Amino acid sequence: MFNDALFKLNYPSELSFKTIFVMFYFTSTKVLPLIVSILFSLFYISVCIFLSRILRECGQRLKLGCKSAGIKQVSDRFIAEYTDVHRFACDIESSLSLQVLAICVTNFAELFAIFAIVLRFYPFESTAFIIEKAFISPINFTSLFGIAYFASEVQREDQEVRRALKEIMYISSLSKETWKSGEIMRRFIKSKENIVFSAWRVFNFSRGFLLASAGTIVSYNLLLLQLQ
Repeated sequence: MFNDALFKLNYPSELSFKTIFVMFYFTSTKVLPLIVSILFSLFYISVCIFLSRILRECGQRLKLGCKSAGIKQVSDRFIAEYTDVHRFACDIESSLSLQVLAICVTNFAELFAIFAIVLRFYPFESTAFIIEKAFISPINFTSLFGIAYFASEVQREDQEVRRALKEIMYISSLSKETWKSGEIMRRFIKSKENIVFSAWRVFNFSRGFLLASAGTIVSYNLLLLQLQ
């Protein structure tokens, strides 16, 4: 119906009820969900970038502080900063992970369908369908891997902070004066779970997830080629 309404040249110049209905249907079922998905993805990515930068600065201050100040002062400041960052990350994970799962599942399904069509596993003849997929699919692909990449950067920066903290804890354990501060930091970081963003705990975002996603898509395409 949408293809006929847009691409046939013999309909009158004024908009008919059928054309208006089709345009409204297309906008409400295709354009509006796409806009909402893009806006949410951009918001989620911006939050991930913000958290990554905060964790990076936290790790840098941790390293510089040990050179210019005592370990006890560094320990107190780090515990206060990391507690706030960790609480914020947990709030983001608990409030947005379900929405992220919905977007990822939708985008995965879209990508699999597109590859199946490109490989001519399923026939298609609609010009409107081709234009729609040519416009929407790159956006979905970018959204999916953008979310996965920047969410994995949060985990990577958190691991860098923990690695720097382990070095400081080792240095503090060499002296009786700083041993207590090092032990406090060890107990503190042990009580905090690693910051890992996920899609409602169905899968965690990491560099391995990006490789696994690419491998899954390639395997799916090879399977379709063998079935032809």
